[in-house]
Amino acid sequence: MDQDIIRGYWPLYEDGAPVRIGDRIMGTFDPMTVESVTVYPNTTNVRSTPDVAGTRDHLHLSPGERVKRVGDAPEGVPCLGTGPDGDIGTCILEEDHQTWHIVIDGVRYGVGNYARRAIAEALDLTTSRKTLPSSIAWPEVDGEPVVPGDTLWDDEGFMINVTGVEFKGDGYCVLHVFNEHIRNVACTIDTTSKCFPTLTRTEPETVLDRDGVPIEVGDTVWHEADGTELHVIGFQHEEDGERIVTVERVRGPIDWDGCRCLSLSHVRPDSWERLAEDARNGLCDYWSCHDARCVDCPATVDGKDPAQRYGTDSCAHAMAVDIVARAKALAGVVGDE
Repeated sequence: MDQDIIRGYWPLYEDGAPVRIGDRIMGTFDPMTVESVTVYPNTTNVRSTPDVAGTRDHLHLSPGERVKRVGDAPEGVPCLGTGPDGDIGTCILEEDHQTWHIVIDGVRYGVGNYARRAIAEALDLTTSRKTLPSSIAWPEVDGEPVVPGDTLWDDEGFMINVTGVEFKGDGYCVLHVFNEHIRNVACTIDTTSKCFPTLTRTEPETVLDRDGVPIEVGDTVWHEADGTELHVIGFQHEEDGERIVTVERVRGPIDWDGCRCLSLSHVRPDSWERLAEDARNGLCDYWSCHDARCVDCPATVDGKDPAQRYGTDSCAHAMAVDIVARAKALAGVVGDE
């Protein structure tokens, strides 16, 4: 595990030792027992177990901020501390909640926080002990630790933005995320779930329809075989080199739920029924140009409006030529047959 991850996110005591789930530490005002640790991009939240009234304490630690220990040295026990000149000596502390004790030759001594830090630095413990507690396994995806701000993808190609990583006792860990699959709603992913091993840091390749147009969640597409109008809701595995697209039917004869990407098109397929319906429309309905100026013609293709495209003197005549061309295509007529 990269030590920079620990230094940057995991809460540490003043001597550099890591805080453990279940430790007694100094809370906002009183001692608290650590129930969970949640790391966010700019803060680490340490939450306590509930007290007798059911309330919890929360420490919101800024980057680099250290946690104070709750000591067990009885009142009146000689305590190692630092004097005015910085030397370590013994003294009697008025309060013992910020001291811990050691036993030297059978005698118990309290140790103040500053003295503890000085001792730790002298013994080089500040670097050698910057490791995760043994009960904590930091989650990894593709061999790298998952940290707030990471962007991951699931096996259906949905983007997942990590906002926090939460640890509790017994190795329990969840990711706090915004999941594109459920409209970017905040949710969690348990690292023991079936979903977690499928996560990857590799952005999936763009899925294309039969015309080479990218397919995205939320698109409206049509099935080439039966013309069913479909709404794209996700992506699945590959079959024979084609990505399976998860869809739901909008209208049409078949209730598709998964289709090969190359069987879909963003262009509505033509049909005799659609041709007959369009032939009864007026000019502006046919070319979908209501409230549009001719210079902004929405039916322009390759820089040519319908009249220019068909070589006619008006878009009304172009409409007649287009209807004939569509009828020939539906009938399978080629050229001037």
